Amino acid sequence: MSAYPSLGCSYESKATVDAGLQIDRADDGSVRARRFYAADTVTFDLVHDHVTATERDQILAHYAAHRAVTFAFTWPGNGFVYNSVLYAAAPQVQPLSGPYYRVSVTLTGR
Repeated sequence: MSAYPSLGCSYESKATVDAGLQIDRADDGSVRARRFYAADTVTFDLVHDHVTATERDQILAHYAAHRAVTFAFTWPGNGFVYNSVLYAAAPQVQPLSGPYYRVSVTLTGR
């Protein structure tokens, strides 16, 4: 298992936690919850701004090698290491001015 490339993330990057709960109301208005999985899951929307072609290629090579395999990811927001993360979609690459790129990546896991 190879860790996600250690590259800086833009302030636009975010982590969304899903508790796996579905909240329903009964006819009398009382509330109840159904839990669909034991642990919270997290979706990371990462934005890497002003990356070089080499850094872009690192991300794309990691994606090619780990499309359906879990890997470790360290969230810079809190420094916590998530050891069971997958790519939710292919990385999106957008050329910027000069030799730089913007790479958007969505990861999900726990």
